Amino acid sequence: PYCNICKAGYTKDAFRLCKSCNMTAANVAITLGGGFCLLVLAFVIRRLVKKHSKENKLLAKRLKNCGKIIFSAWQIATSLPSVVPTIPLPDTYKQAVAAAQVLNANLFQFVPVGCFTGGTFSYYYQVLCTTLIIITACVVLVLLGAVSGETKRDQYFNATLALTYLTLPTISTMLFGMIPCDELDNESTHLRADYTIDCDDASRPFWSLFTAAMTLLFPIGVPSSYFFMLWRNKAKITKPGRGA
Repeated sequence: PYCNICKAGYTKDAFRLCKSCNMTAANVAITLGGGFCLLVLAFVIRRLVKKHSKENKLLAKRLKNCGKIIFSAWQIATSLPSVVPTIPLPDTYKQAVAAAQVLNANLFQFVPVGCFTGGTFSYYYQVLCTTLIIITACVVLVLLGAVSGETKRDQYFNATLALTYLTLPTISTMLFGMIPCDELDNESTHLRADYTIDCDDASRPFWSLFTAAMTLLFPIGVPSSYFFMLWRNKAKITKPGRGA
């Protein structure tokens, strides 16, 4: 039921199926242009919300909360093919999922790394790079906040929260993909997310420890830190007269 190893000149898409590497100049331009447009759109929306938040703080707050919920819901929906790949999905849904992969904040879903590395960049390294990038970004934001004034400190802190919130579903899905292995007809076991990885390999214990550490940090640690901050500020949150 799962895609086998892709041949040379092919890479896996969001549905774990092999697709041809078609890296033309037009495709690269469209990808970069689309990403730039999304950044511009996000900046414009943020400016508009910030501008009108002074006039109607309650409405701005509700819009922000709704945006976060919709974004996270789409992240979960777009990760469905990698979580349960054996479930048949309608073609229209597949097209929507493929188009919305950018919301997953997973660089390796819309950048065909397999086309550049010749299949040597395994799923292990994808998870390693993704987690290290997010951890490094959070550390940099925290350090910048520590050396900044109170106003800037709050902005960097909010940016750190936003970064962990937006990337948590993707990182959690990728980490869970590090666990299950499939036994093939020749009695060999391979990682379900990447059949190039032998689960009986000598490096497997290291990657198992890495997965456990990152699971404690992200799927467990991040929500726990949110709960701690909410519990610590529960008196302010439940203050009478406070808007929802």
